[in-house]
This record gives sequence, C-alpha cells and structure tokens, in this order.
Amino acid sequence: MSTTSRDNEYEERLNIPKSQIWHDMEKHASQRRKVRHKIMLLLLQKQSRMQKNHFISNLTSIAVNIERHLYFNAPSMVAYTDESTLNERLMDIAQCVVGYFNAARANPASK
Repeated sequence: MSTTSRDNEYEERLNIPKSQIWHDMEKHASQRRKVRHKIMLLLLQKQSRMQKNHFISNLTSIAVNIERHLYFNAPSMVAYTDESTLNERLMDIAQCVVGYFNAARANPASK
C-alpha cells in the first residue's frame, strides 16, 4: 500500500473533511512528505539528550499527526508549506497540547 493510500485511508477512518478547496491528496503527497520531514527535524532539535531515545521511537507518528493538523487547518498550500512560519505553528500546537493536559490535570473528573 502506498503512503498516499495509507494517508487517504487514515483520514477517511477519522472522518477528516476536505474542508479546504485547495486540498489535493495525490498532488500534494510529495510536498506533505517534505513538510513532515522538516517537522521531524525541528522536533528533534527541541528534545533534550536524555529524552531523545524514547522520543525518536515515536517521532514518525508525532510528525504525521502534526503534519495532518497543519495541512487540514492551513488556508492555502502556500501557507501550509511556508517554512518561515513552521516553527511558530509547531509552537502554537505545543501550547494547545500543554493547555489541554494542564486543564485535564486540574479537572480530572472531566475525562
């Protein structure tokens, strides 16, 4: 099964809508792989040496999920592939995740 087929199948199972008119899974597959690779490199740079072994084993999965989020929330292909804002967009995602976990810890009954 090709990467594109796996991506399409995964997104169909999650019922991710093609909400942006510019989305074209087949056409954008190679650009999405490049963005995923850049995400992985940025994430690796941010990890401490002690955490790296555990983190590397999950890196591909993390990068795939982040890339999908960026792709489906970008207003255009140009915005999605803009390397000058990639780090900022990753930090925005990280802040959302931290906020979610902080809220869950503060209110464990809402799980």
